[in-house]
Amino acid sequence: MVTAGIDIGYSNLKVVIGNFSTGPRVMIRPGGACPLESVAQAIQQGRNTPYLGVTVRDNPWAAAMDPEHCQHWERELTPDFPFSDPYLALYHAALLQTGEPYLDRVVTGLPVSQYLNTTLRKSLIERLQGKHRVQEDRVIEVREVIVLPQPVGAYLDLVRSGLHLDLIEQGRVVVIDPGFFSVDWVALERGAIRQSSSGTSLEAVSRVLELAAADLAQDTKVNPGIDRLERALREQRNRALLGGQQIDIRPAIGNAAATAAAQAIKLLQRNMRSLDIQADLILLTGGGATLFYPAIREAFPNLTIHVPIDPVAANAIGFWYLGV
Repeated sequence: MVTAGIDIGYSNLKVVIGNFSTGPRVMIRPGGACPLESVAQAIQQGRNTPYLGVTVRDNPWAAAMDPEHCQHWERELTPDFPFSDPYLALYHAALLQTGEPYLDRVVTGLPVSQYLNTTLRKSLIERLQGKHRVQEDRVIEVREVIVLPQPVGAYLDLVRSGLHLDLIEQGRVVVIDPGFFSVDWVALERGAIRQSSSGTSLEAVSRVLELAAADLAQDTKVNPGIDRLERALREQRNRALLGGQQIDIRPAIGNAAATAAAQAIKLLQRNMRSLDIQADLILLTGGGATLFYPAIREAFPNLTIHVPIDPVAANAIGFWYLGV
């Protein structure tokens, strides 16, 4: 059985492919997508194509690239993202990356609040299942789609690792997933989600980058915009080119992360107190895990905080293990 775990985020596209005998193969690409006509001409004509060419509704699109390559095209940053054309372009790019003519099973996720909407969940399954014309001359069939609550992927990856089994089996795990668009959290007790315990804050990585860009603009008189800072973070660079100079972005990013994380944590703690939830283990995952870790550690000084080896891909890895 060929199974793919696919996590389509606002910032990164994560694909895990393989079968039980071969094990997983993890691929991560940037999450930009736009019509091909909106891609910078110089990029289109370059030898090293930084995107995957796909088809969306019989129109050519570029997907799985840095968002800054799209011109005159705004990134989709709304809860409706899973039903947008950019999402479908990234899904087609994910299917292409598998290299398979068909997939027996695709496992993906939705934020908990959206997952609990049965109609929305069924609509996404219908959208992702079946035959997809991913390129003009290529069709890939997806025979089954399973949609999970997003944080469950990282939880399954943690269970598979064999770490903290006593806390997992006997206690309560609170998964915190700072993504680009939102920070989502949910409590799991013995593998079951406490549905009322889920929550979302928009004080996420995009907000961190907005605050940091404003801070840098005040100091350097050059606003880098969030795309340039996002790319620096993705490439694990501490400096960004601003006004012809390489500027250390760590102080601005650190201050912005502390501000955004503090707001998200206040909402999370209020939610936990109102439900009388006492966490035994914090699972911190997602693309913003490193940025949010200091604030999470300060808020929960006495708890074990587990960060996966690859927090960006953890959800997709967990999806894959469930599928196989």
